[in-house]
Amino acid sequence: MLMRRAVAGFLAVLMVGAAPAPANAIINGTPAVPGEFPSIVAIGLASDYARDTNMRNAMYCAGVLIGQRLVLTAAHCIVEYNSQTNISRVNQPSEIVVGGGVNDLSQMTGAQVSKVLRLDPTAEYLVSLAMSNGERTTDDVALIQLASTIPNTTPVALATSAQMQTINAVSTQLETAGWGDQSPFGSGTYPDSLVRTSLKSVSDAVCANPDSRFAITSPSGQQSADFTGLNSVDATYFDAPSMLCAGGVNEAGLRVDTCMGDSGGPVIATIDGTPTVVGVTSWGPSIGVAVCGIDEPSVYADASVVRNILQLYQAPQASVVTSPSSFTITQSRWDYNLGSWTFEVVDGNSTIGSCVAQADPVTGIATCTVTGLKENAFYKVRTVPTTGRASFDSRLFQAKYQPAKPSALKVVGVVTKKVTSAKFSRIGVRLSASANYARISRYTVTCVSMKLKSIGRSATASVSVLNLVRGRTYTCSATATNNEGTSAPLKFVVKA
Repeated sequence: MLMRRAVAGFLAVLMVGAAPAPANAIINGTPAVPGEFPSIVAIGLASDYARDTNMRNAMYCAGVLIGQRLVLTAAHCIVEYNSQTNISRVNQPSEIVVGGGVNDLSQMTGAQVSKVLRLDPTAEYLVSLAMSNGERTTDDVALIQLASTIPNTTPVALATSAQMQTINAVSTQLETAGWGDQSPFGSGTYPDSLVRTSLKSVSDAVCANPDSRFAITSPSGQQSADFTGLNSVDATYFDAPSMLCAGGVNEAGLRVDTCMGDSGGPVIATIDGTPTVVGVTSWGPSIGVAVCGIDEPSVYADASVVRNILQLYQAPQASVVTSPSSFTITQSRWDYNLGSWTFEVVDGNSTIGSCVAQADPVTGIATCTVTGLKENAFYKVRTVPTTGRASFDSRLFQAKYQPAKPSALKVVGVVTKKVTSAKFSRIGVRLSASANYARISRYTVTCVSMKLKSIGRSATASVSVLNLVRGRTYTCSATATNNEGTSAPLKFVVKA
């Protein structure tokens, strides 16, 4: 399936032979207002960006942030395919950069552009590409993990499969934007600044039927235009479980559409007051010389399909700090940063307490406390991210005081000195340290004068340091250690 929405000649899908065309730039759209699409990003060639140090000539696809450092885009934006060898190649992270936070591509530079750590297309996309020799693809979505956050961006919510069923069943107003071709003939008229438009969803049954005849109205309802279902050739490429159809009409009565270079960009619906990405610009029908803005809907990848990739990511176990009556639970997973974590404390088959924590947008760390535990009882901790995947810790936690490394170390009383010979003496130090009920296994005192060093260790609070040269001044450092770590050093000066 030819991906009409990717810039011709680059990464998208390299094919020999005919098929439906990929999506291009916005046709008959209007300039986006600054900040109107804070989640949209531009994807560009790292080599071109390095040459110009901005995204103006580097951009070839778009994407949308679903986490501070997690971009949803079209799989065909990061996969090269050669139909002669039937080999797919996922691009290397070093080949790509991602910019955002401003509408003008020429202003995407410096901190507004991030390097890439990882690229993840769906396995289903790669399989369908290989099995059809590049003629048919499904699940055209992928994730890009960024090396850094991009200023002035805000992630958008990710649709669930249940929400997608509603979008498909009921004609829903959608918003999209991009920096793609503004010519319906794919002539390469690319804007520097972001262009937006409104679309409406078209049901699978209507979209995939070449005999369908229907009208789509403008957002105000004052204008409309006639549409048909996908033509008989393109309809065979439509995969209802992983695709969404949409078309649009502006207030001048003109058909609006995405086009070349808009690939991977978001289709956003407002669901219960929350901007939610429901689609990713993927491909569109082609008739004669026109490839965009014709009287057939364009096809977008179902955004919820990307959850299949998220389910495969391995979640780290939660860190749990216990007390007799509460668990403080911490979970960190920036690449899964789609919103909150729910933490549950489980006793057998019953959940006896839970809390919800929003992950920090930069670190991905979420922390909250579950109370009401029975002292010395054993519990399991379950972590559930917003995608619904549960992760049980592999061991039981006991409600008890959590050992902490020593702190508040101090010298108790006066350092004592004893002469041991005409040349040497020793000192005795009595120490104490707060350790939150964790037993201290060792006290250590190290005394240094010029190149001379003497060390004393003891399992008790009384420490002796031997063989100090009489008359010399020593700088000493005392620490306390338990199985959780070693305290910060306490320094003092003594004359032997």
